[in-house]
Amino acid sequence: MSEVIKDGDFFKVVFKRRLYNLSVFIVCLVDGLSGGGVSGVLGNQLVSSGTSIVVHFIEGRSGQSRKGLIKYLFISLRLVNERTVWVCLLRDTERIRVIDGGILLGELRGVCKFLGRSIMSLKGGLRVKS
Repeated sequence: MSEVIKDGDFFKVVFKRRLYNLSVFIVCLVDGLSGGGVSGVLGNQLVSSGTSIVVHFIEGRSGQSRKGLIKYLFISLRLVNERTVWVCLLRDTERIRVIDGGILLGELRGVCKFLGRSIMSLKGGLRVKS
């Protein structure tokens, strides 16, 4: 028998998968960069901040309290903002293709909006339909 997944839980599972797929895209993209110099440093920063987003989201979801969840979501939001800077630097210095930068920045905008709305909702400042 299969389990019944509530709408809110389904969305969380889909969002977690979206974060994971975004991290995989980043790893593949950075793997294609030249290994040394500025490209290597920016690539390392992007992978570090990028893969940490999904980790903090998962940790926050498994937390024991609302306060703990808010903390981890806020950390994830900060990492999204950091990742955005690294992507822009790689795009603007022509180390990645403009189209790849656009794909990443579009996904990051969506993730940022979701995390921001979730934090506001958890703090009681915004009502979000699930």
